[in-house]
Amino acid sequence: STLLTRQRIYDFIKQKGSTIQCHALKSDNLTNERLFSLFVKVREDYKTSTPPQAWDMDIINATGIL
Repeated sequence: STLLTRQRIYDFIKQKGSTIQCHALKSDNLTNERLFSLFVKVREDYKTSTPPQAWDMDIINATGIL
């Protein structure tokens, strides 16, 4: 399993997420669970829009937040 830092997850969502998902990052009470839930949704879109050979495997294999 791969754990990512909150900052790495924030950065990924900012780069690949929709406007609504990026707006959700501004929440003052964004728990690790909520942040990871957003991340999982963005990651699914990333997987379908990016060829497997270009995947960031840390992102694909992430199972939680440090």
